[in-house]
Amino acid sequence: FFCFINRIAMMESSSITNNNLGSTITPSIKKSLRELSRASSTLGLNTEYSSSSNNHHPLLTQRGIDTAKLQRNVHELEFHHTTPSSTGNAAKKQRRFTRPLPNTTSLTQYLNYTRDVQLEGILEKQMEKVKRRTEERVQSRLLDDWTQMKQKMVNSVIGGRGLGGVLSISSQGNNDSRMGLGVAPTCPTYMDESGNLPPFARKHLDFLLLSSNNHDRGGAIKLGKLAELFKGQHKSNSTTMGYYNATHLLESMLSSSSKNTVETRAMGALDFLAAEFKLYVITTVKNSGGGREGIGASFAGHIKALVEMEVGRERVQMNFVWRCLYYCLRCGDANAGVEVVKSCKEMPPTILQILQHMAQNQRDRRNIFESSSRDTLTNIAPSLCQLRQHVVDLHHRASSTNRGNVGVDGYELACLAMLSLSNLSADNASQQVATAIEDYMYMALWNAVHSDEKDEASSLSCSGVIATLGEDVQRWGPAHFDDEGGANVWAYALPLLLCQQFHSGLIHLADLPGGEGLCMAVHLGLGMRSVGSMIDDWKNGRGDQKEAQDGDLLTKLLVTYSSSLQGASPEAALAYLIQIPDGGKGGWKTDVWMKNGQQLGNIALEQISGLLLTTKALQSLVGSLSPDGSRNSIGAAMDHHLTSDGVSKVLATAADQAIHQGNLSNAAELLSLGGQYSTLLALLNRELSSLLVVGGEGGELKDKRTFWRDAALRFHATYLLNGQTHVIQVLEKENTLPLGNAFELLLNLMAFFDLCNESKWENAWALIDGLVLFPATESEIAHKVESFNSLNTGIQQQFHHVITNAMECLYQQHEALKANVGSEVMSPSVTAIQQRLNEIRTRGRLLVTFAGLVPFMNFSDEAKARIARMEAFMI
Repeated sequence: FFCFINRIAMMESSSITNNNLGSTITPSIKKSLRELSRASSTLGLNTEYSSSSNNHHPLLTQRGIDTAKLQRNVHELEFHHTTPSSTGNAAKKQRRFTRPLPNTTSLTQYLNYTRDVQLEGILEKQMEKVKRRTEERVQSRLLDDWTQMKQKMVNSVIGGRGLGGVLSISSQGNNDSRMGLGVAPTCPTYMDESGNLPPFARKHLDFLLLSSNNHDRGGAIKLGKLAELFKGQHKSNSTTMGYYNATHLLESMLSSSSKNTVETRAMGALDFLAAEFKLYVITTVKNSGGGREGIGASFAGHIKALVEMEVGRERVQMNFVWRCLYYCLRCGDANAGVEVVKSCKEMPPTILQILQHMAQNQRDRRNIFESSSRDTLTNIAPSLCQLRQHVVDLHHRASSTNRGNVGVDGYELACLAMLSLSNLSADNASQQVATAIEDYMYMALWNAVHSDEKDEASSLSCSGVIATLGEDVQRWGPAHFDDEGGANVWAYALPLLLCQQFHSGLIHLADLPGGEGLCMAVHLGLGMRSVGSMIDDWKNGRGDQKEAQDGDLLTKLLVTYSSSLQGASPEAALAYLIQIPDGGKGGWKTDVWMKNGQQLGNIALEQISGLLLTTKALQSLVGSLSPDGSRNSIGAAMDHHLTSDGVSKVLATAADQAIHQGNLSNAAELLSLGGQYSTLLALLNRELSSLLVVGGEGGELKDKRTFWRDAALRFHATYLLNGQTHVIQVLEKENTLPLGNAFELLLNLMAFFDLCNESKWENAWALIDGLVLFPATESEIAHKVESFNSLNTGIQQQFHHVITNAMECLYQQHEALKANVGSEVMSPSVTAIQQRLNEIRTRGRLLVTFAGLVPFMNFSDEAKARIARMEAFMI
């Protein structure tokens, strides 16, 4: 404090000495010096004043001031008068003091008084400065917080990328190399480290199965229920958040109760964008201190509070109102807009009239685009033609007068542009307002749904505007929307969905590395199908291609996703193949019925059959065989979706595919599980007949013969020898018992050839003779020939081998008996041998006669010559 007083004294004394204490010194200065002189003797500073030894004040001396001389000058000034030239300065100096000081005032009192005045002034200035800086910092921090929160909100809906130069580069966008190429034909296996389904896929699978049980027709997935699947978890990452928003967006776009058109879908998109922004406004104001003064119960109060957060308390009234009105329109809330405009008398009355007309249609709904009001919204535009023309004039004058002026209020121009349906790109000021992608999309869709053009083929109609917007978004490409280097797939997918480019949007989503993108695309596609919406890119004049485009994409998504799940869960893969659409008019009827009453499509049938062959997970998919030959379906995944008869037909189709692939062992197993025993026996008969005779080289063919022979023997022993089994019942019901008889004959013939190969001629003949295939007497020849014609075709084709080997048996027996006769004398045994030889010769002759009467006998010349020689040797 004393340093501060010393500085004042030094400045005062310096001013006096510099002017040589001339006549220009003002009365106020003389008074100050006089008071300083009078008080100097009484000021206590721990140093006694002595005029003889020390003629200076200690404090002033420290500053280099001659206090003795100063005191003499003070006494001299007491007798001087004020000069006219000093009047102005005196008046100026006197403003520093609020009241005069008496002559008796001491220097201490004077200095204390001066100190108080100076400190009060300094404190007042510092307080004002601190207050001003504090307000500036608070305002800056609020604006920064608001910008961050707005960016966060934008990221949660679209992806956060600004429009940048979109409006000026509409013809120079970057095309995405993946666009239009479709989903990759193969997909890596989607599983966790343990080889199981990831939690994301498992949650969707459980949801799909639950939805299938509770829904009868038209698809299993409901978009509203799908959105609830991740409620509370959607803020965990950008992918889940975008998925959550996409389900809400599609639900809003496709939930029209009356009809599903390009107009109602556009209004649904506006409803979604408006609702999201309204939620953002309420949340922002609440998080900033919901008790803000003036908010009230209405939404307009929240709008005003938000704008106050953005621009502060010091604001231009009209700019404040225009910004509030823009936010009301951005939320689609005409009621709030009316409340805001009514508070401003300077607002053109036309604006209020239009908002009031829109509020009448909105009533108590949350916005003018809500589902229940979509039918009446399209009727607003014709009734506002005259009023809107006034707004067009206002917008034209505002944009023309302020063209190129960066200081123009963009919110005013944006409001006028929206209410006059003017193109946003026509003025730069309103572009400054709609810098976010969602704001630009909102304004473009706003103009589309309010279009007066009735000709849908026109580019100015709602249909034409949406188509053009979709083409622009695709031309800009994903690189423009995603500023995270491709990490945020929804930054591009959501704008595509907003402009009804569903086909491209799901393809872009499915191309996300890993399995989550494909999983999300599949379920969004199923949700769209459940409300009857086609998954196509909206383009004017291409309606004939939409249905095929829709079915092809959903089928490809389901097949690809199912393929990715096969390694972790064949049951999950089956659940998605069941959802493949039936292919429309071009598909053939499968007659395979699901439990929900729908018929399985031909593509789905083929894919499910392929799944059985690829995974070979028959136990988990279709069950197992019971001891009586029936199928045990407990725990079988396919029976969860299809009827029992439908499962059997799928198994038969899969078996047919296996047969065409040459995989006959799998085919036989599939036919058994499917209860297709007639087909199974036909397959077994065909294979056994082709393997009756195998060349002496053996090898793979011999192993194949052994496999089929052993399999046939097991089947025969299990299902045909134990009485009235399920297999016998099926054959009787289908009237195909002859197939069973042929099957048993083939097994006997195979045993016959095995005995021949082992040179057990007598046993082989006993076996073949017991089958009564050949005539024993001449009277039986005609009957045996007739019986031959009723044999299985496969047996007939191999019958020449049977005759040849039977003749070989007779010949070998004849030669053995003939050798025994030559070594013995006449005896009863010789007589018996001779009798047997005669029987063998007779049977050989009858066999040769029978062979000559049997048609289609494929005897080679060598075989014929061999039979003739054997017959000759036996004579």
